[in-house]
Amino acid sequence: MSEQALNDQGFNFLRPQLITVPGAVIPYPYGGKQRQVMINMDQNQMQAKGVAPTEVLNAVNAQNLILPTGTAKVAESELDVRMNVAPRTIDALNDIPIKQVATRLSI
Repeated sequence: MSEQALNDQGFNFLRPQLITVPGAVIPYPYGGKQRQVMINMDQNQMQAKGVAPTEVLNAVNAQNLILPTGTAKVAESELDVRMNVAPRTIDALNDIPIKQVATRLSI
């Protein structure tokens, strides 16, 4: 596996499973390459739609999360719960809503 793949496995799969162990202290993985995504913003389109660069950054940060996992008890079974709300592909970042604008209703 590449350094990036190893880092992804440790950070996204191994670490969240260990977090559920009571009393465990789980540091971030050491070494490896972390994924980075560069976002190119079209200033003209952003100005036309009234969107600021900080709104884009805040939207990506707020909707690109990997939340801690846990378990759910259903009847007599205990199931692992995984919460990954990060987009699965780079193209899916294009579908993240950036700004909600209130609409006026005319009567």
